[in-house]
Amino acid sequence: DMTPEDRARQNRDRNREHARNTRLRKKAYVEELKKTLAEMVAQRDTADMERYHTSQRELEQREVRFRVMEELLKLRGSNEPNITRWGAIFEDGLTFTLPLTRFRKVVSSQHKNTTNNVASSRSYEQVLRGTEEVMQDTSYLASMLELIGK
Repeated sequence: DMTPEDRARQNRDRNREHARNTRLRKKAYVEELKKTLAEMVAQRDTADMERYHTSQRELEQREVRFRVMEELLKLRGSNEPNITRWGAIFEDGLTFTLPLTRFRKVVSSQHKNTTNNVASSRSYEQVLRGTEEVMQDTSYLASMLELIGK
């Protein structure tokens, strides 16, 4: 049989072991929480950086589009004869759709019989393909504006 002192010592040892195990479980839980928090912060930071880069790319694209439109309007407004300046803002395979009007001459397209010329078959728009056709239309526009100005 155990003496009361032995029983008390056994209880103290059991309590110590239980407290030690509780502290170890709590420490492991806190470490797991820290690890999860670090992962979530890293994910958030990565997402923030991706959003920032995406917004920067979109801003750059808007700026480029604005500059191209600005240059296009300048070239059309001045009836620029230099094809190199036009080529600087247009890509190969350019398609330029304009409304048709009965007030000015229409570019006769070299591409009328192509199967992808769906838009040009519509009676309310003209599809210009390539830099030369856009330049030709610009000269027609300049002629029309000259006539109006007289």
